[in-house]
Amino acid sequence: MSRPDTFSSDTFSLAERLITSVIFIPILFLAVHFGGASFFLMVAGTAIIGLIEFYDLQRYRSNPQYETGIVVSLILCISAFRRIYSPISILVFLIFLSLIIELFKKSFSKKIERHSVVNNVAATIFGVLYVTFLLSHLFFLRERGLRFIYLLFFGTWCADSAAYFVGKKWGRHKLIPKISMHKSIEGAIGGISAGLLVFLIARFWIFDFSLETSLLLGILIGIFAQAGDLVESLLKRDVETKDSGDFIPGHGGLLDRFDSLLFTAPFFYYFLSIYSL
Repeated sequence: MSRPDTFSSDTFSLAERLITSVIFIPILFLAVHFGGASFFLMVAGTAIIGLIEFYDLQRYRSNPQYETGIVVSLILCISAFRRIYSPISILVFLIFLSLIIELFKKSFSKKIERHSVVNNVAATIFGVLYVTFLLSHLFFLRERGLRFIYLLFFGTWCADSAAYFVGKKWGRHKLIPKISMHKSIEGAIGGISAGLLVFLIARFWIFDFSLETSLLLGILIGIFAQAGDLVESLLKRDVETKDSGDFIPGHGGLLDRFDSLLFTAPFFYYFLSIYSL
């Protein structure tokens, strides 16, 4: 009797994911295409919502400074967007600001603080680095040209989707069961294969890529996409929760949808920069 219920649940979940994708993906690609304020709002908004979801996860182990993280994230996004990027200066500012706020909280707050200062400051800083700093590389990729950022999105999400569907259909061997019980070796192979296929096809669109570069990028994008997914699974497993939030129906939190891009965006940008592509 349980199989029809499972089938119905899976079908509903898949339909919900598809409907959400049909709504959100065109909005995202329009923001990328037009650039300017729309692209800034898309990246900065995603970073801030993702940061809040990350801080919500950390509330079990620490008391992160939401306002500090959001303000510094906005500064980071504005500086990257306006090409006045200085991540070291912003990081130093974040460290000083978060420590000073903890000093005032300990000195004047009447509330009993359950968590240590180190945990609070570490969670605040790591959230900005993990979510906002990594995601801010989308601004730099947009400057290199629309084709590169379209390729990043398409390659990353094809790798993600292939890993999900292949793993769901044929997954038999667990990839890293201590981190995620649902990810399989078969799914990982499917994800890497999808990334490889996307970048091989991209050779006809981006003529700067040699066959060797396309093969290497396809494989590495597939690997980095799954690494980003696994790292978020690790963070969620640490606080014993399934999703980072419920912002996107059928997908969980915004961080659940963009976790792979947190790794593929910086990798793709630095790869293009190092090899002058």
